[in-house]
Amino acid sequence: MADYALIKNGVVENVVIWDGEGDIFADYTAVNIDELTVGIGWSYDGTDFTAPPEPELTDEEHDG
Repeated sequence: MADYALIKNGVVENVVIWDGEGDIFADYTAVNIDELTVGIGWSYDGTDFTAPPEPELTDEEHDG
């Protein structure tokens, strides 16, 4: 079993543990991410993963 990122339109839509066998994720590009830190919402360009930008702080968070 291994960790896989399920990618559609260049964005990670889910991360699953899977044996890599069969075609249960045929609607996605499945990429083994065992040695990587990748999460839902990350971008994938076919080679590299990129984390989404950090959200901007709200006024309340700035005033903390």
